[in-house]
Amino acid sequence: MRPYRPTNMNNKTMVRHKILLITLLVLAGSCTPATRFIVTNIGYEPEEVQQSFIYALPQTNLIVGINFEKQVFLPGPYCDYALKQLGINGVNRTRKESYKIFGTELYKSIEADQDHIYALNVLEGEYSMLEVNELVQNGFVLTNNLYTEMEIIQNSANAISSGGIHFKEVTMEPNIEMKEETMYKTILTDTSFIRVPVVSEQLERKTLEKKAEEAAKLILEIRSDRYFLAAGIVDPFPQDFDLKIALTALDELEEKYLSLFIGKSYTQGYYREFFILPKGSMETEEFTIGAFSNEAGFVSDGSGEELKVEITPVGKTKSMRNLLPQHPEEEVYNKLYYRMPEMTVVDILKGEDLVHQERIALFQSGALVNVIQ
Repeated sequence: MRPYRPTNMNNKTMVRHKILLITLLVLAGSCTPATRFIVTNIGYEPEEVQQSFIYALPQTNLIVGINFEKQVFLPGPYCDYALKQLGINGVNRTRKESYKIFGTELYKSIEADQDHIYALNVLEGEYSMLEVNELVQNGFVLTNNLYTEMEIIQNSANAISSGGIHFKEVTMEPNIEMKEETMYKTILTDTSFIRVPVVSEQLERKTLEKKAEEAAKLILEIRSDRYFLAAGIVDPFPQDFDLKIALTALDELEEKYLSLFIGKSYTQGYYREFFILPKGSMETEEFTIGAFSNEAGFVSDGSGEELKVEITPVGKTKSMRNLLPQHPEEEVYNKLYYRMPEMTVVDILKGEDLVHQERIALFQSGALVNVIQ
């Protein structure tokens, strides 16, 4: 009688079940349709498209900021009397203005390139958008605000410090004075005419020379007071008297009086922005953003030195531009296109002088590359 071997029969059954399960999985996988898509320019989607996603390639806009200042000298109202009253020679009697650039800024903004808006057209299967989302997170493609355009404009100069300057009348004397004038009255007597002097008083405005004389006198008094304080001749000092503060106040007061004779200078700062949209050439691009004169600031009459921006690609993506198609290919499927930015050197020049240099990654100068899926 043959013995019963249940263990061997169970092993054979398990092997058959495993083979059947693998076969079903293979058949099930072969029945799932593969994803097939094609990228086209927007507006050229194929008729059999099942799903379509819109995305754009980024472009880099440059913003150039120019910080400049106006320096103004105003002659003092008593400049003609500086030598006579105070012995100061060589006082400038002419108003002067000058301008200079003291700083530049360069920064960028990223926006959708209107010439590179694509449609990802799903023809078969389902597209997960994982690859597109990864490119979006890394900044290589844009899916929102595709139609935002930056207008290339030139802003007017905005003052970053206000002001001007005024000569304040700091004299302690009134602007008018009593002036006596002798007049004669004729009196008829029994035998003749007699002229009798009569003194008349009237108020008159002081002359500029008179006011200059008073201001010079006050300057000399301030110097005298400062000397007595610094030499310690004033004794005792009032309670809580601070000698340093007193001397500083006297210095400032003398400076105000002196400015009436020697004039004042002040500086006013301005900021101006220029927006530049590079074309994306592999050659050096040059942009003239204005002309600057040391006598008049920004000018448009042909005078002054040109302000230029030069953008020179380094050439990192040149080989990719030459080897790879730079537009989505027709009838080529499952290729996802994006753009690798090119590193550029941006120079800002005033005439022939370099005032700013910076390296900036420029998308439109880069190369169109693709991911095969």
